[in-house]
Amino acid sequence: MTFREALTKDLEARGLFGDEATNAIAAYEQSEPGAAMRGRLDDQMEGYGPDGTGVKLFTGVRMGVDAEVVKWMDAEKPGHWARELFAS
Repeated sequence: MTFREALTKDLEARGLFGDEATNAIAAYEQSEPGAAMRGRLDDQMEGYGPDGTGVKLFTGVRMGVDAEVVKWMDAEKPGHWARELFAS
């Protein structure tokens, strides 16, 4: 599974629609924290070694995507029922 696929699945499981998940991931890619992963979200997570590096990296990326989701919700969907699932 790629990082993008895993992120999309995770975001949808926590209450976003598919297009919202896609937009959140795109916003993350354009953000300063997301710059390091730009062009790498389509990499296979398993390709980062058997020691769990891919999962650890996913966890860090997920935190950055969550921050973008919260920004979007605050600006576009205040009171969104799932906001607390993304706020840290």
